[in-house]
Amino acid sequence: MNDIAAGLPRQLPALRLEHGPHGSLAAAEVTALVIEFAAGPGRHEIATDDLVVTGLVPIASHRDSLVRPAAAAEPLENDPPAGLTRGILEVDGVPFFPRAIDWTGEPFSVLAELGFNAVRLPVPASAEQLAEARAAGLWIICPPPPIPEIDLTQPEKVPLLRNWNRVLAWDLGSGLSEDGIEQLAEEGRRVRACDPRPGRPLVGSADSGLRSVSRHIDMLVARRTVLGTSLELVDWLEWLRQRPRLARPGTPLLTTLATDIDPAAATQAAALAGVGGNGLAIDPESLTLAAFSAVAGGVRGILFTSSRRLDGDDLEARTRAAAVRQTNLRLAVLEPWGAAGRFASPAKTSSREVQAFVMEAARARMVLAWRSVQGSQIVARRYEGPDIPGEDIPLSILVPGVPEAHRAWEVTAGGLRPIRQQRVTGGVSVTLDGFATHGLILISGEQAVTAHVQSRLRETAAVELASARNTAALALEHAANLIGRLPPHAFSGPPPVEAVPMLSLARRLASEGEAQATGNPATATRTFEKAAAIAGQFERRIWENAVKAEGSMVASPLCCSDATLAEAWRFAAARTATAPSDELLGGGDMERLEPLAQGGWRHFARAGSGIETAVEVSRSRPASGRGCLRLVARPADPEEPATVLETPPVWITTPPIAAPAGKLLEISARVWVPQPITGSVDGLFVFDSLGGPALGERVGPSGDWRRLVLYRIVPADSAGEPLVVTFALSGIGEARIDDVSVKTLERGLPGQAAGGPPASLVSNPGRSRPDRGGFPSPSDLLTPRRPAPQPAISRPESAETAAWPGASRGWPKLFPFGTDPDAPPPGPGGGTIDPFKRARGGSSPAP
Repeated sequence: MNDIAAGLPRQLPALRLEHGPHGSLAAAEVTALVIEFAAGPGRHEIATDDLVVTGLVPIASHRDSLVRPAAAAEPLENDPPAGLTRGILEVDGVPFFPRAIDWTGEPFSVLAELGFNAVRLPVPASAEQLAEARAAGLWIICPPPPIPEIDLTQPEKVPLLRNWNRVLAWDLGSGLSEDGIEQLAEEGRRVRACDPRPGRPLVGSADSGLRSVSRHIDMLVARRTVLGTSLELVDWLEWLRQRPRLARPGTPLLTTLATDIDPAAATQAAALAGVGGNGLAIDPESLTLAAFSAVAGGVRGILFTSSRRLDGDDLEARTRAAAVRQTNLRLAVLEPWGAAGRFASPAKTSSREVQAFVMEAARARMVLAWRSVQGSQIVARRYEGPDIPGEDIPLSILVPGVPEAHRAWEVTAGGLRPIRQQRVTGGVSVTLDGFATHGLILISGEQAVTAHVQSRLRETAAVELASARNTAALALEHAANLIGRLPPHAFSGPPPVEAVPMLSLARRLASEGEAQATGNPATATRTFEKAAAIAGQFERRIWENAVKAEGSMVASPLCCSDATLAEAWRFAAARTATAPSDELLGGGDMERLEPLAQGGWRHFARAGSGIETAVEVSRSRPASGRGCLRLVARPADPEEPATVLETPPVWITTPPIAAPAGKLLEISARVWVPQPITGSVDGLFVFDSLGGPALGERVGPSGDWRRLVLYRIVPADSAGEPLVVTFALSGIGEARIDDVSVKTLERGLPGQAAGGPPASLVSNPGRSRPDRGGFPSPSDLLTPRRPAPQPAISRPESAETAAWPGASRGWPKLFPFGTDPDAPPPGPGGGTIDPFKRARGGSSPAP
């Protein structure tokens, strides 16, 4: 035997699988030599001779008393049991709602202080990470360690996943699909066979084939970007509620929620205006509203995504940290209902801007109410009415099915506060005085439940005060930085934005909150929240004006975040001095199919989905010329139309365009959706490869043609990558497209041909620094440079026929959609687990 020193490290993964990630090869000793002989029936004679072992270091004369043989090692952790029970995730017998965050290098103690109860790792946890998580009170979600091939017919030889008790769930990855179903099934089989802890779930995210994938995992992750996009929160909630129909009945649902703007959008903002080098923070109130939407959508946990550390000193990191702490405080109160409750019904409200949903757990109801207006996923509207809030506007909510003896309380930072209630036709009407952006109402007839919630609120009162103070300070800092950089027309109306009175009042309220903090923390918290709401409403008004000027929330990458509002206005002003150059895209007039197919346009359709599709040139009501392109999707059997689609049934793409780096591009088209598209919340979805789906435009029904415009730039580090624009009909219906164009914007007067040297950036747009050094402002986009040759349109070889190529290709895996029309109805949504059993002293109420 030789080369033992080199062969031993190859066995380390198997040793760590068996005995946990604590194992090390330091001071390893050979204690015995085992000869294994696989013999069949009969007599056998085995002889050994001249055994020589090389490559060993002699053992020192003393032995470390703390070193024990691996076989005698016992788990050192004292973690409570955790796992799925009847579809509900429990920790130590209590329903558990994961509030997990992607780990980007922060100390786990910092993440615990921000209100997270779990951390998600991209690789199997190390022994140090397991210990750190245990000390911080966090659970871990991570991939399982590598597991070798196992033989289930010999259970005594199956290695066990010991000393991994701090792992809440095994993450089998994202982007799962039917293409890799055999590999997924095998990995799941190995993990289940080696895991000694019963009920520990396997989780994963699927882009397609949800039914097949969910057969091999225990909890399905619904992954979709919503904040900073054109996807409205009300549509995202509907999308979440559709997911259980697509999966194995009864599969619990988790979802992801970003703490920063999509990296592609941030890259575009950095290239255009030099902001976004540290990422772009989401609006704090938008994060809370999205979390409310997720809970109302029936998810059993939220996996917050993060591309950068949350413990930085820059404004972006501090804003994100404040946002997640505020949101986690709300989710902590909702945990019994989010983890084990069931959706009861929507509730009617007295405001068209506010939606409310009722969750029920063990006969105790929690009403979630939040302001849901267009654009809340980018910048939330804080309150209704004039800029300077006057008297508090009450909000009435009609809650159906409330028992006679139940009382209603508003959930506030200082504890439960009784509110007015009145039994009327259809249920009980409850009234919140001074409703702003969101609120919670507890309706219960059991003292144990109200005492449990009251106790939790009092435990977090000091944290609530600190969070409200920090949020107000950041909101005022944001607003103060913004107001001095805006042009006068950014404050236009109707009615004009009362910027100075709004911010003066917000500062005065923040000062009053400081004075109240010592003697009346609950009142101080509400005062800080009002100050933050006024500062946030100022940003909302400025953002609304910017979107009106652009005509879309995603036309400019600088409108997808409240952190880039000043740059968005400067960018709009800079564009008034531009003129479009020569056309970069051929065939956009949509007159005939043959030039499209020959010019590199592509048509894709889903095969075998029970949907008939067509792409044709229509001579009826084109936007211009003699024809337009018509995309149609209809059920193959009109008697059984699909209710939800997993992926778009049909879409087209432009040929790859060699867009020049550092150039400002104008992507435009005429689009028309005559009737609502069913089976999907996305309508006609238009996006480009530079901004990605996060900056895609969703086109709904309209009475006539509308012009769609997207402004993009090719960053220097993306030079040479082709630009492709996609038009996806996401559901059943029809959409029309005409006059598709891609042009660079050059220095010149509007309406005038671009003459002279083309525009170019004055520096490398592919990098960003917090001080904006090395980046142009929007007005710098027009700096003259030497003439550059016009890029050629990339075209494939001419097709022999006019037929669209690749008509059975699959949808690119950029984002998930709907599913199989034959999917079963959703399974049980929980509600049978009592989250208040311990609060009642171990007894459950009679049903």
